[in-house]
Amino acid sequence: MLLLSIIVFIFNIVEELNSVLTHKTSFMKKKQKDVIESCEHVITSTDDPEIRTGLAKYGYTNERFDEGKALLKSAKRFIHKQGVERSEMYVANENFFAKRDEFNQLYTDDIRLCRVVLTNSPDLIKIVPNLQPMYPYAKWQKNALTFYGNLNELPSALEILQKFNFTLDIIKSRISDLNLINELFLLRSKEKGESEMATQERNEAIDKLLDYCNEVRGIAKIVFGRKSQILEKMGILVRS
Repeated sequence: MLLLSIIVFIFNIVEELNSVLTHKTSFMKKKQKDVIESCEHVITSTDDPEIRTGLAKYGYTNERFDEGKALLKSAKRFIHKQGVERSEMYVANENFFAKRDEFNQLYTDDIRLCRVVLTNSPDLIKIVPNLQPMYPYAKWQKNALTFYGNLNELPSALEILQKFNFTLDIIKSRISDLNLINELFLLRSKEKGESEMATQERNEAIDKLLDYCNEVRGIAKIVFGRKSQILEKMGILVRS
């Protein structure tokens, strides 16, 4: 009963954490969307002749207005790129963990089988590892490869195991699966790195866009301080 209670408790914590992370992700996407829409409002409004003329008094040239449009375009591009990279990272994660977890069940069953049928062979039972946790991955993968590699090179062990339908083909298949899992692990690491880089690029692009737009807003308040309609046209909140 105590073990069951602990499992239920852990499950509830995991569910709650997943809920929090999902909410946080949704909030960040909404906040990001609001920022882009707000900045796009400011930048689009600078095409208005009156606004452009007013800002020109403070050194805003066509080149500086074009800079804002370029920053907006860049931010949108990096947001899209980050979304793609993040999706690819999720897929790589799911593929790796699904294959690893599926294999680990077979690995666990194989260890249990060997502990039963090789128990009376002192020289053979010593090559059978204890049941292994899956973390850290590198240690788990190395131990599994060593286990199946040893079985592959011991005809005496194979002779016993074949009586229980555990054949050389199965061992070679396990080794092949482990190599595939390692490829998925490497791909997961690659996608994770690319996702992190894309996130950094996106954040930098948004920061540059915000700096530009905040500056435009500040200058606009100086130029059009008494023209609330123009400020509202630029998406700038005017206190009544």
